[in-house]
Amino acid sequence: MSTKLRELIINEGINEESEDNMIVIKGAKHHNLKNVSLKLPKNKLIVFTGVSGSGKSTLVFDIIHAEAQRRFIKGLSTFAKRSVGKIEKPKVEYISGLTPSLAIEQKSVSSNPRSTVGTLTEISDYLRLLYSRIGIRTCENCKTEIKTLLYKNKKSECPNCHTFIKPLMSAHFSSNTPQGMCPHCKGLGVTQKVDLKLLIGDESLSILDGAINWFGNLRENNKTTWPTGPLDIVFDHYNLDIETPWRDLPKSFQDVILYGSGEEKLEYPSIMGGKTTLKPVKGIVTELTRLYYETDSEVTRKKYAQFMSFNTCSVCKGTKLSKEANSVRIGKRTISEVSSMSVREAISFIKDVYEHVPNSIFKMSEEIILEIYKRLSFLNDVGLHYLSLNRSAPTLSGGEGQRVRLAAQLSSEITGITYVLDEPSTGLHPRDLEKLVSTLLKLRDKGNTVIVVEHDEEIMKHADYIVDIGPYAGILGGEIIAQGSLAAIKNNSNSLTGKYLSKTLKVNDTMYNNLENNRFLTIKGADLNNLRSVTANFRLNTLNAVTGVSGSGKSSLISRTLKPLLENLLNKADNKVEHYSEILGYEDLDKVINVSQEPIGRTPRSNPATYIGVFDKIRKVFANTKYAKEHHMSFDYFSFNSVKGRCPYCEGQGQIKIEMHFLPDVWIECDECGGRRFKEEVLKNEINGKNIADVLDMDANEASEFFKDYKDIHLILEVLKEVGLGYIKLGQSATTLSGGEAQRVKLAKELSRKAKGKTVYIFDEPTNGLHFHDVSQLLVIFDKLLRSGHTLIVIEHNLDVIKAAGWIVDMGPEGGKDGGKVIVEGTLKDVIDSKESFTGRAVKQTESMKNLIRC
Repeated sequence: MSTKLRELIINEGINEESEDNMIVIKGAKHHNLKNVSLKLPKNKLIVFTGVSGSGKSTLVFDIIHAEAQRRFIKGLSTFAKRSVGKIEKPKVEYISGLTPSLAIEQKSVSSNPRSTVGTLTEISDYLRLLYSRIGIRTCENCKTEIKTLLYKNKKSECPNCHTFIKPLMSAHFSSNTPQGMCPHCKGLGVTQKVDLKLLIGDESLSILDGAINWFGNLRENNKTTWPTGPLDIVFDHYNLDIETPWRDLPKSFQDVILYGSGEEKLEYPSIMGGKTTLKPVKGIVTELTRLYYETDSEVTRKKYAQFMSFNTCSVCKGTKLSKEANSVRIGKRTISEVSSMSVREAISFIKDVYEHVPNSIFKMSEEIILEIYKRLSFLNDVGLHYLSLNRSAPTLSGGEGQRVRLAAQLSSEITGITYVLDEPSTGLHPRDLEKLVSTLLKLRDKGNTVIVVEHDEEIMKHADYIVDIGPYAGILGGEIIAQGSLAAIKNNSNSLTGKYLSKTLKVNDTMYNNLENNRFLTIKGADLNNLRSVTANFRLNTLNAVTGVSGSGKSSLISRTLKPLLENLLNKADNKVEHYSEILGYEDLDKVINVSQEPIGRTPRSNPATYIGVFDKIRKVFANTKYAKEHHMSFDYFSFNSVKGRCPYCEGQGQIKIEMHFLPDVWIECDECGGRRFKEEVLKNEINGKNIADVLDMDANEASEFFKDYKDIHLILEVLKEVGLGYIKLGQSATTLSGGEAQRVKLAKELSRKAKGKTVYIFDEPTNGLHFHDVSQLLVIFDKLLRSGHTLIVIEHNLDVIKAAGWIVDMGPEGGKDGGKVIVEGTLKDVIDSKESFTGRAVKQTESMKNLIRC
């Protein structure tokens, strides 16, 4: 073999002595990986574990999945590749044995409100087909029942009274098609209109002083115009004083301001000078409605939506479908009624349909019914039995969205795929883990390789192969510490994971909880979504764990009722909160801080340094150097959001987005700046041999040491380390952070501020993405907050956090319609003693009562 050919083989990862049943990786040096080499068995369930930032995701997603994707794209035609652009090869010397790869990550499945659980899994497609095949309609004239199939290819009329009946195809049962959507609400199920109660604020004020909420205080803003023209001209035309309070203006004039002047035209001066222009006043309501519907920006639409009320469509009653579609029934149920069922209810319904479908149409419906049943069963198997088929995709959590996609993959008959999953156990109660494990094993048994980044012990127990990466995060990680069976990991003395699995190390759940105080925060009558007039108590200056199976009502109670209510009372917010009767005990609190898992930004411009406020301080240091002063470089030059200093080609993003019409968009490194974001002259300015791009490329550990002489910068970076994020880079794109990492960045931001008063912190599953060792560190932070007099309310499934809590509110008993109640609230012993509590049972199984109940 020629030297040139051998080099080509090595560079492209082609193994001339290929091991058919193995994925072979040699010399992986991407990010913090230290020349990693390993072999992974194909068609097995493989778990990658290790502390946060150790390099698990880099190896799984940035090496294995990325290289598989790159090779797929390389196989496209030259023409197709032109629209894709150049995809960078991961920093790895050699890979063989790769199969096509599909990543199922914890990211939003869709931002489109028309996307639902049913559409994502194609269950809705099969339901529409079923209703068009065997659905029964009722003639509006004589009430005769008509089988849809009977008139499809015959006369479109009632066989009894001969009234014309519109033939219905599958498309007529979709709210996303012109044929099927309700013509009044355009298939949304709700109608929006400007709400004068939200639009008009203090009626004792004039418009200039802020009577119209949309305008705000025009006097402070130094404005006297709105989108339709100068205000003073409108007032002058009707001989009214612009300083008049809104409530004292004539009703007829208020209507002109709100709805426009109709055919009456006013004389406006031309923008270009000279002649005047005659035109009517458009009106605030008219203009606001137009802007709401015409904008393509979701952010802008939300801004306008705050002045609107959303009401159930009076025509379709919220079903989104046309009158004709809602007239068709199977088993006395319309397709809208079936779509609003939970997965568990829909399974019972489809079973009943299967058993009672007439023999005359059984053959043409059997395959459809079985396909629907199979897909519903897969959703049930991944612990999503409580979701309804019409649940909007944007409202799904990251974990729910991931499991919906996982269920959809189970429905396919594809084999020979490498599935890559990021913490599929996220959001699952310990009770439901067994079903998830069974699902992963089904994927494997179909002839696929399933690679999972995971920390859950239950999933590790069922893995065929485990890879432990570490030993720690960032530059202290990136090595294979142990690999093999569960026993091999447990017996490896170098493995931090092994020490926790073998119980040599344990998560320290000793927590400061002020159990002597009898001060509680109490919410009464909460009835949002599936909540059943819930009353719940939360002990102050204590770690309160809110537990329960998926869909039991935890988020409805905390994130959507208690949190916005406390924000109104303590933070002077203006959230709309209706589903409760009373709240008590908040007088002992000063503010509420919600530490959510929402991204800290949605573009490569957002990063941890800008979010926590340390980047501005760093920029000031660079702007104060001798070089910067000599070259007249102000503070603005050291921001990649400023035209003055950023790279003009990528506009400071360091990457350029390539739109791929058949795959997700891909970001590639900017050729001009090499991903460094700044102009060359800006990068010549250095501090101790490092420029601004070098600093952004440092992790928090390195940067903390680099800026040790700058106290205000050093202290903030120390807090990042304290919350276990010493490994993340200051300039790391926010889009690459997991939900758990984003949550801890937010926590670091709050901890770096000077504490004022007593705060209630609200967390939604803060242990997402955390290794046993990371959970220990998180509990140290919690302990510190409690000792400072604060209160913590944490939605959580992690048993170590639950055991550390001084007060537990356990919800259930099941999810969806079978949940929404407080099963038990009190101490850990109270929860364990409750016969109805699944949480209590899970805790019981982990350790003996003697170890749990501390005096």
